Amino acid sequence: ANSNSPADAVIRKRVTLKSKAITVMVHPLPDSGKPADFKGAVGNFAVRSSLDKKGITTDDMGNVKIILSGEGNIHLVNALKINWPAQMEGYEAKVSDDIDKFSVPMKGNKIFTYPFTASNPGAYTIPSVSFSYFDPAAKIYKTLQTHPLEINVKKGKGYTEGTYVKKGKGGDRDRETAFQKTIPYVVGGVSLLAAFFIVATRVKKRKEKKKQDLNETPDGGLGIAAEETVDEFIIPQNPLLAAHEKLLERNDAEFYRVLDSSIKKYLAVKFKVPVEEITKKRLMEELDKCNVGCSTSRMLISLLDEVELNVYAPVSNSNHLQKTYEKASEVVALLEKQVC
Repeated sequence: ANSNSPADAVIRKRVTLKSKAITVMVHPLPDSGKPADFKGAVGNFAVRSSLDKKGITTDDMGNVKIILSGEGNIHLVNALKINWPAQMEGYEAKVSDDIDKFSVPMKGNKIFTYPFTASNPGAYTIPSVSFSYFDPAAKIYKTLQTHPLEINVKKGKGYTEGTYVKKGKGGDRDRETAFQKTIPYVVGGVSLLAAFFIVATRVKKRKEKKKQDLNETPDGGLGIAAEETVDEFIIPQNPLLAAHEKLLERNDAEFYRVLDSSIKKYLAVKFKVPVEEITKKRLMEELDKCNVGCSTSRMLISLLDEVELNVYAPVSNSNHLQKTYEKASEVVALLEKQVC
């Protein structure tokens, strides 16, 4: 109808449209032949694993990547379990996916990346990982296995359990037992925060004990040593905490500005350099003095370039912010492990 049509040429009716009912038959999954590690995956899948590099040092972190591909309820599949060898420690998997959620059934890839470290040098075998699912077309359970992964670990330049020596104001040598400085690289900074908290707690307890030992004498009075102070070895709590808060707020511009400031302040304290002197040239000199691994040095300089660029032209992408924070967390963790 249009404006030139007579009024009686248009008939208005209210019509209710209704689709036919559809009956869906849902069959229970069979109990017969169900694998012990079956977690509810249904569809048709393939799985493969790989290492990001064939060799690392005890100062570095490696990554195992497991890619699950296929069609079915792939979006509900959680990280697969890796049985890590002794002397090797694995951390929580980072999960990403490329799934077509509009296809029926859903199909695509789900990627699990597992960071890990090794405390001792040697040749390691990361065992195969199994994944079980129910194939509705064949109406049977199937179990897939990845190939075992071989990796060589060389001795790094960092230190583990041992001692360090610091001089107090009076010139006396203060020897204490150093604790293991292995801080895991993680998603979202949660484990990193926990690790720094543990470190700070241990340092605080040592300081309290030192203070008690200096102030108490056998007869319960105050000793002369109470007037002396000792230059303590102190590791701060998470230096990226302020940046992590901006990350949670999704404040792009402030995140990069705060991250830039936090990293430079951390580096200034770590290398005992005034913050205004934190340049790439000076950093390379300090990294070389401390025998920091080349891969860690390159990662730090790359991080600084990336952050500096985004301070002035931030990328409005939450995934990019997350990856930048994770990279910064890894750099801090590696520096804590390699720099005394």
